[in-house]
Amino acid sequence: MFSYRYSHGMALPVVLWIFLILSLMFSAYSYSVRTETAITQHLINAAHTRAAADAAVHMAIERLLSEDSEYETSADDSVYEDTFDEINLRIAVINESGRIDLNKAPEELLDILLQSFIASEEERMIILDSLLDWRDSDNEPRPYGAEDDEYAAMGLPYGAADADMTSVEELSLVNGMTAELFEALRGMVTVYSGAVKLNPGLAPRKLLLALSGYAEANTEILQQQWKDNELEYNAELMADIPASLISKRVSNIYTIEVEASMSGNTKTRLSAVIKLVGDGNTPY
Repeated sequence: MFSYRYSHGMALPVVLWIFLILSLMFSAYSYSVRTETAITQHLINAAHTRAAADAAVHMAIERLLSEDSEYETSADDSVYEDTFDEINLRIAVINESGRIDLNKAPEELLDILLQSFIASEEERMIILDSLLDWRDSDNEPRPYGAEDDEYAAMGLPYGAADADMTSVEELSLVNGMTAELFEALRGMVTVYSGAVKLNPGLAPRKLLLALSGYAEANTEILQQQWKDNELEYNAELMADIPASLISKRVSNIYTIEVEASMSGNTKTRLSAVIKLVGDGNTPY
């Protein structure tokens, strides 16, 4: 009789432990399933937004190629909103002649740009001379510049390219360049336009505001004049930029920037650089 009561008393704790273990296993399995489901859904959403972003790039190209393209006569700050398969799209089409070309811009124009961000003349000249040394073909450093020996002395595993930059990101490697300054300049400069001068009618608003002496009202006037095909050199509007650095040239090279987003905070950002060649068989 005593033995029976003992066995009966032990059975309940054992059953409770088994039930607890099974509950923990079920909870862990349920959590794993929910996590995998969420990950799978995120991957599906990411694939959808990537496909929509690709479609938006091609849609922008098609509109650029059309004779009545709204993009070709828009200031760079214009952002077009659209939808594709219930995905929200934000599309910016930027003509590269509105940015300062790191490979072709003269020293004077680069210096005007840097003056807006660097108060110290010595710090500014270090970056300016180092940038010019980076893109020239010789190995002779300018007074404040840097060539291969100077980069080696700083313990860096690279030297001056002595050639044109192939991407804007290359600017971050130039002697004296800081991460903060690079991020500020990123949207104002290019390596694609091949232009010596700047077209202020197509320039990013933040670039015009950064150039010494510019005012918000002036940027609006300049860009409206460009839209109306009435852009003329005006010393008062052009601030400290001399006429020799101003151009009406419109490049056939565009950057298309797209942001595709959908519910659940899934976003895809895509950037493409295209060149319109005007060929019926190969239009871009």
